[in-house]
Amino acid sequence: MDRRRYLALLALGLSGCVGAPGDSTPTNTEPAPTDTEITPTPRPPVTDATRRDGGEPEWTAVQGLEPDASPFVTYVVGNPVARPTDIEPRYVVVENQADASQTMTVRVRDRTADRPAVEEELSFPAGGICQLELAEPARYEVTVTASGVETTVTISRFDCNDATTSIFVGPEGTAETQTISTMVGCATASV
Repeated sequence: MDRRRYLALLALGLSGCVGAPGDSTPTNTEPAPTDTEITPTPRPPVTDATRRDGGEPEWTAVQGLEPDASPFVTYVVGNPVARPTDIEPRYVVVENQADASQTMTVRVRDRTADRPAVEEELSFPAGGICQLELAEPARYEVTVTASGVETTVTISRFDCNDATTSIFVGPEGTAETQTISTMVGCATASV
């Protein structure tokens, strides 16, 4: 068992079901892009999300990553104000576990609205992390492509628990996924 998984499981065992939900403030002040903004060649990044370069991580050690890890880019997908107050956002973290930089395509598709939310080719530094905050309940497909290898996870459960799905991408593009969540019994769930 590698050190990250050991630390994540240890933190989960020590913390029980206690977790303070993070504060989320709306950051998307620009209107959603229109179809005319997307051209076939060359194709610009598709984004219906707010992008922040760098910043503080929103996950905790309980949610799967080391506390000192920081993302080089964060996307907030959806409108946090539209989320009911008793529902927590879901986080997806993509980590380059290679010893060298890698180019990866990160795609987030809102299957509920049947539209792309993020599609961007990113240059991940060695050990680099991209954080996706799925702020509004919906059914999302997150696809990461590296070295021609595609990995897709579906996120569809939003409730009162803190949850993070991690996609660990190795040097040849192969990936492992892991979801860590608190296990509080919630009165309501969405999607």
